[in-house]
Formats: sequence, structure tokens, C-alpha cells
Amino acid sequence: MLQDIGQEANFVVTFVDIEELSVTGQHQCLVQLSTLPVAVCYGTGTTVKEAQSAAAHNALEYLKIMTNK
Repeated sequence: MLQDIGQEANFVVTFVDIEELSVTGQHQCLVQLSTLPVAVCYGTGTTVKEAQSAAAHNALEYLKIMTNK
């Protein structure tokens, strides 16, 4: 869904998986949106895929907040 919104709104979505586990033993991921200004959102999960999903969810929440001016 986030990728689709990025294509529609002309910004690039880039996931960056962090190799180190969090202090609670979870996988970590950052998602960068090439918006102006650039946005970076964070997510964690028991798997890399869950961490990416959490980061994407947080990015969607960010976009929701930024578009409700």
C-alpha cells in the first residue's frame, strides 16, 4: 500500500533493514520517504518482514498526519 501511494504521489519508498536486533531482541527497520522534507519512520517486529510492516504502518500514519493540515 505504501509503495502504491508513493507511486501515485511521486515519492520513492526505501526500506533499510538494521542488522542489529533491538535491546528487546526484535528486528528493526527504517523506511525513508523521498518527500520534502524527507521522512524516516521506524518499526520493529519478531521478523524482518514484521519490522518492515511496522515501519510502513508508521509511515502511513505520518502521511495521514501531514496531509490533514
